[in-house]
Amino acid sequence: MELTRRSLIKGGIGVLATALLGSGCDNHLDSNLDQPILEIPPTTIYPIKIKDKLEFEREHQKDFSMAFVIVSPNLNNVSEEEREYVDAIRRNFEWGFNEATSNLAIMDTSYAPVLLEHTEVVSPEGDLLIGEVIPKFFDSNLDSFDFISFYPAISRSDLHPYHHPIQNKLSGIGSAIFDWTERYGSSGRLLGVNIISTLAEYLSSGNKQLLDPQKMGAELHELGHTWGVKVGHNFTGKNDGTKLELRQDNIHFYRGLQSPFNSTTPMNSDHWVPNGDGTYHRLTEKFPVEPYHPIQLYFMGLFPEEGIEIDGIKYTYDTSFQIYDCGGADTGRPFNPEHAVPHSQVSINDIIQVEGSRQWMEAP
Repeated sequence: MELTRRSLIKGGIGVLATALLGSGCDNHLDSNLDQPILEIPPTTIYPIKIKDKLEFEREHQKDFSMAFVIVSPNLNNVSEEEREYVDAIRRNFEWGFNEATSNLAIMDTSYAPVLLEHTEVVSPEGDLLIGEVIPKFFDSNLDSFDFISFYPAISRSDLHPYHHPIQNKLSGIGSAIFDWTERYGSSGRLLGVNIISTLAEYLSSGNKQLLDPQKMGAELHELGHTWGVKVGHNFTGKNDGTKLELRQDNIHFYRGLQSPFNSTTPMNSDHWVPNGDGTYHRLTEKFPVEPYHPIQLYFMGLFPEEGIEIDGIKYTYDTSFQIYDCGGADTGRPFNPEHAVPHSQVSINDIIQVEGSRQWMEAP
């Protein structure tokens, strides 16, 4: 059957015909209705699954938000110093996160610190009772945050910083696909929570400088666990052809993965410089904010296929990063920051070849 403009309009798709024919069709439509148009082969007409707006935004998200919460069994015992300490971190972390992501992402921390009172804050084992404190947070605060950072105001000193994921729908970064948002009282926004060491431990250690790397570093490190490091294997140094031996402790970068910056990165890869005899030593220059490794930026969705430029250097998916054998991890040898040798190289394309491309998925 020959398709004409009249048959298209009679078939109920006059809007499409008008769009295809151009803006001048209003004046000439009657005289052109019976002229044949190019028939589209039926094989090219099929439904295409298009990601909805939320899926696309989460996969390519660059604007995040974080709430800072002081949680205590008795808010009357929270000192003014503790409140000012958390507020100082909150005010500076927006800048710190932007610096760590090489100006590729933003973290909104404008929400004033929340004081949350709960009878039991941690378990006997020293873990924050997130199953209780997160829903209680949402009882009086909007579900408008990607992250919540909890600062327990308790006397215990055995609570160490850690990250608890709430959902992951990104494939290609080595993590399972899951969604626990409902059980914690979120409608789907919350990505994860950071639990930072007790305020008493921080304040007693003397780490009170506004831009202390330990303060900013704890937040950046735990936040980084939202996306990594789960790809590949722990480093063994066996030269068995495994290309993705780029982690240690199952969740951190191997220290021998070369940082392209003159510092360690938040997920623990170090910067190595020559000793002059074919071996390398670790450079421990300290920055107020340590930048995320380009591979971490890829996990975070901040490294597009066309590449990125950091400090005048262009990085692409083919850029290879050196891995040095510095012992430690699963080598059976102690970590040696003064003596490392080149071992292998890894690129983002190597990761994609093993893990597949990074994309937003629905949780089962």
